[in-house]
Amino acid sequence: MNSMLAEKVYIFGSSQRGVEILHQLRSEYEIVGFVDNDESKWGKTVDGVLVYSPNELILCETKYLVLIASIYHKEIAKQLDALGISNYCNVEEYSQLNFKSILFFGGNSSGSTTCIEVLRALAVGIMNVTCYEDILWNAGKQTSDACKFTEYKPCGYIYPLRSLVHLNENVNINNFRILCMLRDPRDMICSLYFSTKSLHGVQPGKEDEWQEIREELARIDVDTYVMEHAEYIKRTYFDLYQEAISNLGYTDICYASYALMLCDYEEWVKKIAAFLDFEPADIIYKRLFNENLLKAKNRDPRRSPRPGRYERDLKPETISYINDVFKETLEWMDSVEDVLVKETFGSYAK
Repeated sequence: MNSMLAEKVYIFGSSQRGVEILHQLRSEYEIVGFVDNDESKWGKTVDGVLVYSPNELILCETKYLVLIASIYHKEIAKQLDALGISNYCNVEEYSQLNFKSILFFGGNSSGSTTCIEVLRALAVGIMNVTCYEDILWNAGKQTSDACKFTEYKPCGYIYPLRSLVHLNENVNINNFRILCMLRDPRDMICSLYFSTKSLHGVQPGKEDEWQEIREELARIDVDTYVMEHAEYIKRTYFDLYQEAISNLGYTDICYASYALMLCDYEEWVKKIAAFLDFEPADIIYKRLFNENLLKAKNRDPRRSPRPGRYERDLKPETISYINDVFKETLEWMDSVEDVLVKETFGSYAK
C-alpha cells in the first residue's frame, strides 16, 4: 500500500470511526495523532494517541497525510484548504487508493449472510461492501436474470456474488482478491430445500412467486429434491470455483469455511480479518462475538447447521448418489479446508 507519499498520518476525527481507522492502519503507518475540532479533546489521548487542534498541523515540518474520518468530510476539507493543507483525503478515497477490491462468492445456504455481516463490521470506514444482487431462486434454480454489478472498481470495494456465473464476462478475476464461502455441498443442498420450503422469509413484492415455489416443494420430499438438483449445484458453484480459481493457480484467495464458522467462530472471523489485511479494534471483535452467541441462543430449532446434516436427512441410496456426484468436489474441499475443521469433523471425502 502507499500513503500518498506521506511519512506520517493524522486522523481527523477522534470519535469511534477514527479509533476504528487507527486500529486498521497503525501496524503499517506512523499515526502521529488525532486532529479534532472539539477543544475539550485537545492535549488528551484517545487509545494512546494524542489529540491535536487543526491549527497545530501548520507547524508540522515533515510531509504528512490527513485522513478524514468524519461524516463532515466536506466541511473539514474546506477547513483544511483554508489552512493551506492540501495533502488530505477522506476514508473512502483512501480505501480506493490502498485496498485491492474483493470478490466474495457465497452460495445459498452456505453462511453467506453471516459472512456479509462480518465483512461489513470488519471493513467499516475502510472498504465499501456493496449489496447482493436481487436474485430469486426457484428451488435452487435461477428464475430471473442476475442483476450484475455494472462496474467493478479495482480498489476499496467488496462485491458479494452468489456464484462466478454472476460475474460480468469482461471482469478479470486476477485483478481482485477472492473470498469464497465453502460448505459441504451435501449439507448445503439439504439446507436449501428446507430453508426455501418454509424457513426463509419472503421477499417483499414476490409473495406469489414464493408461494408457487413452496407449493412445488411441498409436493416432493428432500430426497427427490436432492436427486434432481445435485448436478446443478455442483456445476453452478463448485465446478466453477475449481476451474476458474484453483485450477488456474490463483493464489490471492481465502476460503471462509462454513464448518470453521461453526466449530470456532472467533478463529473464523480472525482468519477473514487477516485476509482483508485489517486489524479491527477489540470492540468490533467483541461485538461480533457477542452477537454470534445471541444468534446461537435464539436460532430456530428446526434449523440444523452442524456439519453432517445430510446423513440425518437423506436415505442411504440418496447419500450414495450424491457422494458419487460430489466425489471430486469433496476431495478438492479436503485440500483447502482448515486443519481444525478436519480434526473436529473428519474428512469430507470419507
